[in-house]
Amino acid sequence: MNGRRQRQIEELANKVLREAGIQEAPIEVSQIAKLHNVEITDYDLGTDVSGVLVLKDGKATIGLNPADSTVRRRFTIAHELGHYFLEHQRGGLFVDNHKKNFAVMYRDAQSSTGEILQEQEANAFAAAVLMPRELLETWTKKFNFDLTDENDLKSLASQFKVSSQAMAIRIANLGLF
Repeated sequence: MNGRRQRQIEELANKVLREAGIQEAPIEVSQIAKLHNVEITDYDLGTDVSGVLVLKDGKATIGLNPADSTVRRRFTIAHELGHYFLEHQRGGLFVDNHKKNFAVMYRDAQSSTGEILQEQEANAFAAAVLMPRELLETWTKKFNFDLTDENDLKSLASQFKVSSQAMAIRIANLGLF
């Protein structure tokens, strides 16, 4: 993903947060989904799939794997919202329910590797929504976090209700080290 596209995704995430009136961490991603009439429901997706976005008849539903941790579920909601707001479609991946076809986008082990451009973009959107640059900069300055210290990184991740790995990647991508 190029730098221009990354900036567009950051701007979109900031717009979504502004529209939802969210200005502090942790970001309530379920509030964003509700505002945009995106339903969230638990669904047994097996062990390899964290989430699914189903678009059918103009209605969006995010299915979440109930076996995943809270932070994983939050990231999955934000990731699937990324697909929704970025208006991603996967060519040829449709499910026929014998009445109408509907597109299906899902978060699995392959999506977390970032090998597929749409998955990279959805991950970037999720990171930008859950860990907005401005809030991260404010928190790191206000509480004097040393981002090279593992305990400070864990504490910051806890405040934003994300994994330490997601926080480390976000901080590195923003160049805040």
